[in-house]
Amino acid sequence: MSPEILLKQRTRKGMSQEEVAKAIGVSQKSYSNYENGTRNPKIDKIVKLAKLLEIELNFSTSTLNDQKNKSEISIIPESLEEQLKSIKIENKFLKNENEELKKIVDAKDDKIAELNKKIGGLEMMVEFKNNALDTLNNAVLPLKKVGQK
Repeated sequence: MSPEILLKQRTRKGMSQEEVAKAIGVSQKSYSNYENGTRNPKIDKIVKLAKLLEIELNFSTSTLNDQKNKSEISIIPESLEEQLKSIKIENKFLKNENEELKKIVDAKDDKIAELNKKIGGLEMMVEFKNNALDTLNNAVLPLKKVGQK
């Protein structure tokens, strides 16, 4: 575990070496050695330190097998981690909403196409009826003239 991260997180939390040591179940001297980089904490102490000091642990098989580097550590305070989780959840929700809206838009596009076909059919019917009326008027008009004489 990185000594720099331990020091930074401990001071950020306003804790003394003694307080941290007591919280994870080691002596102040042992914890001081972790912070100075002269000793590496065992895995159970790494986990306790991570929880106490809000340090995210990223373990991989290769680093666990490597005795020099027992873990890769990155600092992500819990509040940021919670915000990240919240953003991921919101992003997933928005993605689902986007998919639902796309389905609605697609359905409306299909309905518009269907209505346009019906309108086209109605326009043809109106044109046909207008032509029929013109034909009837042309046929009736001469008859009216004959009847008026």
